[in-house]
Amino acid sequence: MSTFAPPISSQPAPSAAASGRGWPRARERSLLLTNLLALALAALTAWAPLRHSGSSSQALLVVARELAPLWAVFLLVHVALVVRRVRSDEYLLPLLSLIVLIGGVFHLGLDGPGGGAIRTYRADVLIGVVVVGAVVLLAAQLRRVGLLFEERVWWRVARDVPYYRSVPFLSQPMK
Repeated sequence: MSTFAPPISSQPAPSAAASGRGWPRARERSLLLTNLLALALAALTAWAPLRHSGSSSQALLVVARELAPLWAVFLLVHVALVVRRVRSDEYLLPLLSLIVLIGGVFHLGLDGPGGGAIRTYRADVLIGVVVVGAVVLLAAQLRRVGLLFEERVWWRVARDVPYYRSVPFLSQPMK
């Protein structure tokens, strides 16, 4: 009787996206599209108190215009992550998108469509998501800028040489 079992690999099996085939971040995309249903439900719930006003279809369009940018900014960040092929958690962006949509409905309910609460909230969300997305997408370049600062400024201030071999230091001697 044999008790052979294949070894457990610590490395996960490469997916189609990791091996270069297919579109990456499919789980994130499907969850973001599911959040589109949450956006529709949020627009309907925010529209419900306004439906008895003069033009109910116009009120639904106004509510949708208030909430749609909150979902669209996350879709744009997703597209940027796909283009740059960033490997990160695929649940975080859709979850944050859902939380932001819930906050959007709350702020829309404070003083209605076009009010100051939803405009301020929408601007804060857009600025925050763009800044965080830019930091994530430009992380490699920011690391290079940090190393360049260390090589050009810090080591000269410290009057020392770096502990690693660096091209700028190999090409010009330290004064």
